[in-house]
Amino acid sequence: MFENLKANILSNNTLCEEPIAVRNIWKKGHNCYFDILFHDSGRTKVLDASYIHDIYDLDTLCYYKDMALFARDFEEERQKIKHDAPVRVQKNRLWNEDKAASRYRYLDEIRPEITILKFFASLNPNQAEVKQRVIMDYIKDIRNLSTDFSQQYIEAFIQTLPAGENDFYDSLEKIENRHEDHIERLVREAVKISAADGAIHYEEKRCLAELLQSLREHGIEPDIEF
Repeated sequence: MFENLKANILSNNTLCEEPIAVRNIWKKGHNCYFDILFHDSGRTKVLDASYIHDIYDLDTLCYYKDMALFARDFEEERQKIKHDAPVRVQKNRLWNEDKAASRYRYLDEIRPEITILKFFASLNPNQAEVKQRVIMDYIKDIRNLSTDFSQQYIEAFIQTLPAGENDFYDSLEKIENRHEDHIERLVREAVKISAADGAIHYEEKRCLAELLQSLREHGIEPDIEF
């Protein structure tokens, strides 16, 4: 469902028709965000629903001018699929997650920070290798890793972590008690990842602003501009 869509999306004050799939939808405050796969480019992007003028579902022939109605139908379908999913699959997924968590217990303390950096790396596919190296170096420096921890071990740990926007917001709530120097280093690395391709794009700026605002709400003011 919701894989074969045509959408008119506002870009640079112009409506552009795009063949898309909607992978996820979530709300934060009064805003609604869509995780979108653009079929022509193969790229994914998170968009505020206000940038989507309308959506036409080529499979069901439903036309949506109101994104709240689309979000409602999307959530109903997601719940239906979740309800119909075999219990055995859910148990196996949870078992695998628990197994991964125990294997990388030494790195668990910085799991929220790496989730945040991985999220920023996912916002733009350009320079993926550079962004991965920034995350790797951050892990090595923060945890003072010895040569006993191979590059493959650290890469596997990064691979276990989610990188969705909900995961980003959840992780923000878990870093509020970190030392301010530690937080400032984290923000600098997030900016470095965002600027890896030579420019900080709209979604990256928006999420960096969210990161800084969340920290300010907890009395942390990193001296960083972007």
